[in-house]
Amino acid sequence: PFPIVKGSVIRHDKLRDFIHRNYLRDEQGGTYFQNGPQRVYVDLEAAPYVWRLQADARGPIEVQAHTGERASGMVVAWLDERGRLFLQAELASVGRAYGIVHSQDMDVAADAIEIERWVPREIPFAEMPQRFGYRLKPR
Repeated sequence: PFPIVKGSVIRHDKLRDFIHRNYLRDEQGGTYFQNGPQRVYVDLEAAPYVWRLQADARGPIEVQAHTGERASGMVVAWLDERGRLFLQAELASVGRAYGIVHSQDMDVAADAIEIERWVPREIPFAEMPQRFGYRLKPR
């Protein structure tokens, strides 16, 4: 029951920026971007957001959503049975947002866990969508 990756990378900068600016979630937990009067729903691999991390030796870890929005604070860390790290963080645009840490940033996350800045709770992947209010395939 692990997700199968489909789709393609969006390489056009203006299209990607448009999608990020209009990236929303409906009342049933479906993720979409608003394109004029229509909603374009997004199938998710693991979570609604992908977090990018940046460490600063002088201060806290910066958490930024794939949309470019910076989180105002990390709420809690979660670890699934495959060792993937998920964070629930505050975003000004949506409030609490749930996402997976980008694989290229796991070294920063590992450092935060090692010094116990983050103490991940374990949760099976299958329980995440219901617990955090999102749908992998919003149809």
